[in-house]
Amino acid sequence: MNNVPNKHRAERVAGLLPDGKPKWIRVYDHGDDWVGRYTVIYSGNYSKPEGQHWWGKMSADPHGDNGICDSGSQLGPLDIQLGRWAGVSIGRTHSGLGKRIIFEDLPAACQQVVLSDYAYLWNLPDPKWDETLARVAAAEFNEECNLGMHNG
Repeated sequence: MNNVPNKHRAERVAGLLPDGKPKWIRVYDHGDDWVGRYTVIYSGNYSKPEGQHWWGKMSADPHGDNGICDSGSQLGPLDIQLGRWAGVSIGRTHSGLGKRIIFEDLPAACQQVVLSDYAYLWNLPDPKWDETLARVAAAEFNEECNLGMHNG
């Protein structure tokens, strides 16, 4: 996606990154004893090969000397258990991935990795170039909605 702001782009970014946070992810914390402490499941209807679902796994300092940062895909979401449709609720524990947490609970370095992966999957502007675009676009779009300039 090019880096020229326009109304459609701003609306799309605001919808996919409300308040600068990825809307279509689920985050798990497996605890301090695991090298790959955090797991992120990328959900939603991003462009992907049939049946493939992306995930990311990282340590608290993914780019540090002893850090890890890995991602991949598999058939079906990594966190879906038989009879469930969206993993476990926030605060609950998944047997293989740990406790489900919110994006803001990730360390800052992990948040940047997630934002970069999310931008790639959803064909959004690179967050390194446009770190504040999502917040600005969301604020502008919400203000327009409050003024009645958008219908839903």
